[in-house]
Amino acid sequence: IGEYAEFFEKYHADYDGIIMLTIGSGFSTCYQSACLAAEDFPNVRVIDSKNLSTGQGHVVLEACRLAKQCNTLEELREKVQAFTSRVEASFLVDKLNYLVKGGRCSAAAALGANLLNLQPCIEVKDNKMSVVKKYRGKYEKCFASYVRDRLDGRDDLDLTMPLFITQTKVTDECYAAVKEAVEAHSPFETVYE
Repeated sequence: IGEYAEFFEKYHADYDGIIMLTIGSGFSTCYQSACLAAEDFPNVRVIDSKNLSTGQGHVVLEACRLAKQCNTLEELREKVQAFTSRVEASFLVDKLNYLVKGGRCSAAAALGANLLNLQPCIEVKDNKMSVVKKYRGKYEKCFASYVRDRLDGRDDLDLTMPLFITQTKVTDECYAAVKEAVEAHSPFETVYE
């Protein structure tokens, strides 16, 4: 709380308003801490991104875009808050080690997934992570199916919004498979890598 208060103290007098976008409250106590710190600053609004990683980044970029259009801090807060539920974030996991360490998966389930060569698709929605599908096979080969499942036949996608491809040290083959599948299945105007 003290670190947030220190940050707000440093900047609140120089700006009409501050929007603080935190990692989802379902994953961290950052939102609650920032809210407590913001109580002493009338021009600070704290928003729960309901996301993590690139999902949170997507909310930040949309907040920057909306800041140019909104007339008041409260209008901006309302529009950004409404946007948080529109962000779809998901990922494939090839090794469940970190899910086990974080208590999100049992060691027995991880062992079974490894033996069966399962690659779970985890979706971030409503401040929670949940497995929505399990792919079977080599990690590299699962990506085309994953992207197809997430994008094909979707008439509810706003193609003017950016799509993010986020990776953590995957092989060039994996990365190429994802890029190729994205290009084949959905014509987003902007794709950030």
